[in-house]
Amino acid sequence: MRKIAILLLLIAVACPLWASGSRESKTMGVTLPSTVNLTIGFGIGSFIQGDWKGGLAGLFGDVVAASLLGQAAWYSSISSYSVGNDRVITYADQKSADMLHKAFPYAIAGAGVLVVNRILETAVWPSLYEASRFPKTGQAEVIPAIADKLGEPDVV
Repeated sequence: MRKIAILLLLIAVACPLWASGSRESKTMGVTLPSTVNLTIGFGIGSFIQGDWKGGLAGLFGDVVAASLLGQAAWYSSISSYSVGNDRVITYADQKSADMLHKAFPYAIAGAGVLVVNRILETAVWPSLYEASRFPKTGQAEVIPAIADKLGEPDVV
């Protein structure tokens, strides 16, 4: 588990550094960041895009969802070890039922946070960041490198 956390931390640090060198010269679009955010998660696609705010928000949301789901898994694993084989209701059976009742809200909350965070990571944050990088200039969306080549528009 520690190796996975270290790998995710390295990816989260390396991706923005890799993307920041060429941020001004090219447009990335939203397809790659959205796909990476949907499949891998933890805001890595937003970090690749160069969006620190969206990346940190995605990382925070996925860590919260993982911790809630982990808590639910821990409660359910405790209940599975304490179940007896006999049909008489014992203290262990009552304890396992209590643990499963404790696990259910954590599982629902974790799944809810994960679904909402995935929607934000794939549909909202990459699009908002891309729109903020290239604002509309009035009539059409113009990339700054193309606008420099076109020059000033003729006023009639």
